Amino acid sequence: MSLLSAMTTAEIAALSTSVMSGLTTGDIVGVSSEQMRALGAAQIQALSTEFVSGLTPLQMQMLTTDQVAALLFPQIAVLNTVALRGLSTEAIVALTTEQAAALTSAQVAALSTLQISAFETADLAMLGPDAMLGLTATQMRALATRQIAALTLDQLNVLTATAAAAVSSAQLSALSTAQIAALNEPAVAALGTAALRGLATEDVAALSADAAAALTATRSPR
Repeated sequence: MSLLSAMTTAEIAALSTSVMSGLTTGDIVGVSSEQMRALGAAQIQALSTEFVSGLTPLQMQMLTTDQVAALLFPQIAVLNTVALRGLSTEAIVALTTEQAAALTSAQVAALSTLQISAFETADLAMLGPDAMLGLTATQMRALATRQIAALTLDQLNVLTATAAAAVSSAQLSALSTAQIAALNEPAVAALGTAALRGLATEDVAALSADAAAALTATRSPR
């Protein structure tokens, strides 16, 4: 029996932040949802990054949305990719922009389509260039047009060819001319014929010379 599993919810809620900072993952083995949810925001934030990095999917599922929202930037950054799959879509919605900015490419790549489609547009726009490299083709297809429209120029500038190849016509149409112009050459070259139906003439004119040259004769704008 672990330390926390032997405590009542009242005893857990009364633990000091200094005690919380010294906990190991072994101290929460066998805890119930009720026991895990007894932890307050300050207690959550006191957990060491070593502790947070060892959380399991089941333990992540036990956390309330308020508890997830309380996690600090360094704690989010060390969440293991398997544990991330335990986050509910409600927890994804509860993420702050600062937390979204902490995500790595490996963490983004580990998210399910349901999770990635649950991202608020403001949070999605906070994913860093490194994190954007983790965006998969399957995840790209799951993004709504409102999410696509929220992508920043810096994010689109690092969009991988793999992700770009999955872009639909509706998604491409959701991008502004400035966003289209931000696409890198490999991403433009990877756009499918069907997707290019969403590309307007003024969009082509806004492309860089190299990106424009990447368009083949069979991939003409609408």
